[in-house]
Amino acid sequence: MADKQIYKNLNIILENSLNKIDLIQYLMNVLSLEREAVVRRLKGIVSFDIDELYLLSRGLGVSLDSVIWGNDKERAIFSLNLLDTKIVVDKYSKSLLYYTSLNNKVSAAKESYIIASYNSIPISFITPYEFLSKFRLYKWLYQSNFIEGVAFSKFKVPKELGKIIKEYKISSENIKNKSYVLDKEVFISFAKTIYFFYEMELISKEEINKIKDELLLMIDSVWDLSTKDGINIYLSNISINSTYLYYESDDFKLAHIKMFDLSSIETQNPKLCLLQKKSIQSIINHSTKLSGDKKNKVNHLDIQKEEVAKIFIL
Repeated sequence: MADKQIYKNLNIILENSLNKIDLIQYLMNVLSLEREAVVRRLKGIVSFDIDELYLLSRGLGVSLDSVIWGNDKERAIFSLNLLDTKIVVDKYSKSLLYYTSLNNKVSAAKESYIIASYNSIPISFITPYEFLSKFRLYKWLYQSNFIEGVAFSKFKVPKELGKIIKEYKISSENIKNKSYVLDKEVFISFAKTIYFFYEMELISKEEINKIKDELLLMIDSVWDLSTKDGINIYLSNISINSTYLYYESDDFKLAHIKMFDLSSIETQNPKLCLLQKKSIQSIINHSTKLSGDKKNKVNHLDIQKEEVAKIFIL
């Protein structure tokens, strides 16, 4: 590869991101190479291989293109920052695998339950739907500048991630005792976000209609879910400022607070878990429980569906 150009690009990147760091020493540390090996690469005697370039771009927090071609966009290998995208998708996959294992742990216990309050739609509600599930990840990647300018139709969910999502869905369904309290604006705010991407011309008219149909179906499924034994769903009468979950089974307790979609803070400290549990219960006390009464559905979820449908009038 064009090692002299890479050397020049790395110096520019280091000047902009790391104050007066010796390039050779930095490369020795990142690539786990001896000084002579690094010098041979910088002189062009030995080429950087793709794994080494990957480590450099990841360590510097820049795209592979930036390391190889600098600002020469016409010569870029990729039009997207595929490296960062892969890292985030991997993180998303690991997060789902982790929660799948938590769900399995809780569902396997004789006595267990989950209580949770959400200011966004629970992922377990979204996973059965192709377009909603895809949009959730697409939105996060886009707003984090990992796939800037990429249309929804061009974004593909990796097959392996699709399998992991299905496993998570099954593990969530296996938990028999659950109480969810939803912010009363969760469906409406999600619909507005989807429509915003349509206005930016990132989602086509055909795609937004499919997403709308799935969202309306999902709201109906929430009603169906609320009629099942062991499952309680509430609509909060007060705003919920984040997503809070509390797991409890036999000798296991866990408090979870969501941070910026894919990140979270967790603790198994007994005192903090108790505080989390009480906090969620206090929100439930200021919420309306959905029940099997059809009048209840008309007064709450059907109104949500009407408001969501209005947003998608094209």
